Amino acid sequence: MKLCGLLFVCLLAVSLPVTSELSGGAAFSGEWVMADGSAIVAIEQTQDAWQIRILAIRDPAYTSADDGPQAGEPRIDLHNPNQALRSRGLEQLLIGEGFTLDGDTLTGGRIYDPGSGNSYKSTLTLMPDGLLQVRGFIGISLLGRTMYWYPLKEHNARMTAMLGVVKGAQ
Repeated sequence: MKLCGLLFVCLLAVSLPVTSELSGGAAFSGEWVMADGSAIVAIEQTQDAWQIRILAIRDPAYTSADDGPQAGEPRIDLHNPNQALRSRGLEQLLIGEGFTLDGDTLTGGRIYDPGSGNSYKSTLTLMPDGLLQVRGFIGISLLGRTMYWYPLKEHNARMTAMLGVVKGAQ
């Protein structure tokens, strides 16, 4: 009886780090909305690392307020430093790759900003309130910018609540 109990405790101790890693990683997987609502991205684990892809953008076509292509044309990767890639569309564009899980943070990856054409080292950290802190930087993390992404389901609930206030005011 004592041997079975000891064996159970040993198996439990060995499995705890694995369970923790799987649950932390699972929290990253899924759809996220950029804080300004301009895009929905998907974070997914591949065989070797984590990646980020743009699923949809709020304004899929250029407007008269945009500089560049004519209004009504689909948005493209206009600022890419590689001229051969500038004609590709933004939806389904891979913008982050090479991330590995380290506790509640995805580290070691790079993130691409199609608005500027720049790529940055990046970390993604799950915050206690469920938001995802995205930090892009050059060199050291101190020299960078932070933005927050919302889980898609939470964003949808927030938008529905906001629209309910407007409907109630009419």
